[in-house]
Amino acid sequence: MVQAGQEFVSKTAAHRQEEGWDLTYVQFKYKGVKVEMGNADDVRIFDVGDQAWIKLNIDLSRYKKVRLLGLDLPLMLRGDWIRYKSMLLRPVDVEDISAIHEEA
Repeated sequence: MVQAGQEFVSKTAAHRQEEGWDLTYVQFKYKGVKVEMGNADDVRIFDVGDQAWIKLNIDLSRYKKVRLLGLDLPLMLRGDWIRYKSMLLRPVDVEDISAIHEEA
């Protein structure tokens, strides 16, 4: 994916612990939309409710296929996405949750 979308990379593939996340990912900006792809191994997020870093167990059998840059890619299901965004609860997460509810 990184090779196919090289011209759209806005954050290079690297391990980062920032803004409630601890994972390896790459970020693209494609047609004005941020698209993030991460490694599902050993992902941790900061749960604001418990005030602790927790392992994010991603069920890789649950996804929707989307086509992007000529590739079929797995996309996290809406409910799973809302669940982890609800743990982070940064201002951007609250906006994202609100937007996805409006879309439904």
